[in-house]
Amino acid sequence: MRLGDPSASRIALIGTATYARSGGLPDVPAVANNLRALREIFTDPELGAMPGEHVPTLLDAQVPAEVDEWLEGIARSSGDLLLVYYSGHGLIGDDEELYFTVGGSDIDHIHRTGVPFAWIKRAILDSPARTRVLILDCCHSGQAMVRLGRLGGGVSAVLHQVDIEGTYVLTASGPSQAARALDGQEFTAFTDVLVQLLRGGVNGGPELLTSSYLFPRLSQALARAGLPKPHQQTKDMAGQLALVRNAAFVHGTAPDLRLPGTHEPVRTDTIVPPADYVPAADSLRELRDRSPQFVPRHYDRLAAAYSDEGYEADAETVLMAKERRRYEARAAHRPLGAIALRLWSWIQRTTVGYGYRPTRLLVWLILPTVAGTTWFDSHIASPINADDPQAWNPSLITVDLLLPIIDLGQVGVWHFEPASIWIASALSVYGWMMTAAVLACLPRVLRRR
Repeated sequence: MRLGDPSASRIALIGTATYARSGGLPDVPAVANNLRALREIFTDPELGAMPGEHVPTLLDAQVPAEVDEWLEGIARSSGDLLLVYYSGHGLIGDDEELYFTVGGSDIDHIHRTGVPFAWIKRAILDSPARTRVLILDCCHSGQAMVRLGRLGGGVSAVLHQVDIEGTYVLTASGPSQAARALDGQEFTAFTDVLVQLLRGGVNGGPELLTSSYLFPRLSQALARAGLPKPHQQTKDMAGQLALVRNAAFVHGTAPDLRLPGTHEPVRTDTIVPPADYVPAADSLRELRDRSPQFVPRHYDRLAAAYSDEGYEADAETVLMAKERRRYEARAAHRPLGAIALRLWSWIQRTTVGYGYRPTRLLVWLILPTVAGTTWFDSHIASPINADDPQAWNPSLITVDLLLPIIDLGQVGVWHFEPASIWIASALSVYGWMMTAAVLACLPRVLRRR
């Protein structure tokens, strides 16, 4: 976990607070305060520590092209983190597209006076930034999930948009909801809670605050206030990059899962309704029907959707299916080695679950250990070196044969009868197979820790 590299990161803050009277859109004075407060947080040496020139703001642009040109240049100059924040009115056009408004936007002609979300999406996805974050505080902001390939329901939308690349997205509302700007308040409702978390930190929280860590606290705080529920989308661990340092962090304390200032635990069940749950097996069948050819990113995206919603076991099931499809695809293009590839895939799948189910290995080692111990207990061998006799230990001999990379001093010191030679050879081969399966999956296991 780390903060973005200040020299290679850009945080673009966009907002529209004042609108032309002829456009039919009311002013939102709090938007200007949103941008000011966020810029102060991200440039604060104790919090975001970003250089001021790397946190540019665009307030009250008058025409859509102004936003497009401004953001495109910033996005292209980002190498590590690109964070784009927008606050203002969000409207859905007759073409069902999400539009962001500018000072000259006309509610009756938004298709030519607003900024299409497609422009924002293009700038973000074309950026060379390693991590890309989009935060939207506007009405219908959840529609961005649809355009980026993820609906509020998560998994089902991924299946329908498997060819769309994503990023981390945090929205103030769902596709059909209106964000709130309360009269007389300094900030809009969503950004008010976000600013409190970023500026005040989380008591008992980690040293660095990621968007994924903040989301459940943001979600529950808004829900308690009767405000629209925010939504998030995570792709490729983008939500694990820290946004700011935790102002309330105390060295020597463990991270706390409670909300700031309360004893109430974060309720992850409120993030995704249980009714939205679809078993991984069903999703995988649908994905296979929709995408007969193996495309790794489809499985990565589906696994990320399950992980975001708290279904880690389903996410691992999807990733295991991805590895199985990978071997099937290799076998289809290598007829001569197809049998070997499928066998090797089966060994990894059944013994360690391609690294996602390492505990399976215990079962595969316990059974041969019991069988070998039982055999050698009734088939005692004589030592090769009669002058240096060793105690006959059936269990130790079996384990030494099953763990070829560990020398327990039992192999090569006994005269086995022909039947025992076959048993010993079989255990040794079996042990090498298990070892190879573990070594093949070890990088994946370590990556998950």
